Amino acid sequence: MVYKILKKFNPTENVAWIAAIGITEDHRVNVCKDIFEDVKKENPGLIKIKEIDQENIEKSFFGDLGDMVRSGRMVKGNEGAKTAVMALMECKNRPDKLINGLTQHSLALRRFYDKLVYETQNYLRDVEKEGVFYKNKKVIIYEQKRMRLRGLTSFLADKIRQKYPKWIVYVINKSHESNKAKISIRLEQKNRGEDLVKIIESLKKEISGIKGGGHKSAVGVILDLDYEKDFEKRFLNSIKTS
Repeated sequence: MVYKILKKFNPTENVAWIAAIGITEDHRVNVCKDIFEDVKKENPGLIKIKEIDQENIEKSFFGDLGDMVRSGRMVKGNEGAKTAVMALMECKNRPDKLINGLTQHSLALRRFYDKLVYETQNYLRDVEKEGVFYKNKKVIIYEQKRMRLRGLTSFLADKIRQKYPKWIVYVINKSHESNKAKISIRLEQKNRGEDLVKIIESLKKEISGIKGGGHKSAVGVILDLDYEKDFEKRFLNSIKTS
């Protein structure tokens, strides 16, 4: 919406690629395909896929670009988020500068991204060893090890979903200090028929103290550790056997 308002008053601004990054991170590619068509017109080299949908965009080079912007907040919190914003401002007319770290803030962002990629690869290898794969329901449950990056639970859930697009991904991050469990759940819409929001809203009626929500393909939940196992069991029961 902000992008469309900007284009109305400043039609010469070629910043569809920046809007498209946010759309991708919010899992809304399938309902905003017109923005990605604008990206292809303004910066033909950024999107080289024929079919524009969430899965294809995430797997493309453009998906990596979105991860690069997201890495600022994950590695350095608010300060990193400011770095990402400054990098986008410096490079708004030249996305290649952002990609290659050719400005002060884009160079810092590039280093954050390299750290994020390294950490994520370690976790993805651990998922193969420690993740619980419910083959009859095609659900993966993975308890995340102690994290060193902010917001890694949701990011990791996205990356596991990309690796296993036909599975529902359920990532748990437990904090014994706060006695809370943070859970991120993801699915690929074109491969799964479940509506995660409906499932979570139903479970809220069955278990007290659940906070969170999201949309059909991506939800986040916070609840007391005492209820985590019950929540997990009820969630699995809500998924039909494939």
